[in-house]
Amino acid sequence: MKKIALSFNKVTKKYFKGGHYQPTLREWAGAIFTGKSFQRPQFKALNQISFAVQKGEVVGIVGSNGAGKSTILKMALKITFPNEGSVTINGTATGLLELNTGFHPELTGNENVYLYGSILGLSKERLDLIYPHVVKFSGLKGFMDMPIKHYSSGMLARLGFSIAIHVEPDILLIDEILSVGDLAFQEKCMKFMKNYCRNPNHTVVFVSHLLENIRAICTRVIWMEHGKVVESGKTNEVLKRYIKFQRGKNE
Repeated sequence: MKKIALSFNKVTKKYFKGGHYQPTLREWAGAIFTGKSFQRPQFKALNQISFAVQKGEVVGIVGSNGAGKSTILKMALKITFPNEGSVTINGTATGLLELNTGFHPELTGNENVYLYGSILGLSKERLDLIYPHVVKFSGLKGFMDMPIKHYSSGMLARLGFSIAIHVEPDILLIDEILSVGDLAFQEKCMKFMKNYCRNPNHTVVFVSHLLENIRAICTRVIWMEHGKVVESGKTNEVLKRYIKFQRGKNE
């Protein structure tokens, strides 16, 4: 029986609705007469979701914008935490969600490799070993002494992805960020991911709107909508129904 690498058990995540909210007169009156304090409106980014990812699985997550896909990855990386339910992570997890995650804009590319690695718990000795491989894969050899505030979004994606794959986590989490950057690097990343995912000890959770990439590497897909799991199953079967759903929205 395979070991569970990542599991969500009845997880709910709530956020306050953005911007300055001015309550209506009726809402203020209701608060006064009931004696209850006024509550800012919230929405559920995740709503009582449960699923598990086994060690060695490569799972894709698809869904419309705002479905809760990135929130799942943020919880797996302990960037945010559930209001209800529990998230269990067996092993180390690292990933690439947003371009500046784990980076300091005033530091150079060199310094950010060591900063990001230390955040992930790697020793300097280990970072010294992987550093040349990070630089080679990223193709940023001539820019590593430059503060990353001067990097383009594509350069940040190159550096972030190169670090994430070379720290050898138990669970690798990748968001839509692979769509950033030039075509040659995107193809290089996908070639790496295909080889990486063939290793039965590598666990990957991959979020993307590019369904051809999901098909290329994922053996199972979780389809999310409005913070809930619509379906989980074999890649081609779930994607077939997901595509039909998306086309129906546009008719």
